[in-house]
Amino acid sequence: GYITVNICTGIDEIGFIEDFTLFPNPNNGKFVLKMTIVEQESLEISIINTIGQEVFSESLEHYKGDYRKEFDIKKYSTGVYLLHLKTSLGEVIKRIIVE
Repeated sequence: GYITVNICTGIDEIGFIEDFTLFPNPNNGKFVLKMTIVEQESLEISIINTIGQEVFSESLEHYKGDYRKEFDIKKYSTGVYLLHLKTSLGEVIKRIIVE
């Protein structure tokens, strides 16, 4: 069988997520992710470094409402990180720059 993976280029393609913001970006390792989930949905949020190591992971089961999380990844090295947001409708990848 085949596995179909729908990679979204932008958050606009995932209709049940609104007001998606990640700030400040670039940052010093401290930043905030905010979004509103308008339909009950399961999500996986992870942050990956440039060599593929996961530095943060969280699963939200049947989540609906406002989501806000303050991240502090200062203990990791500076550079580019990727925030992965996986949903049933696809995946959004957002670049985070830690200076």
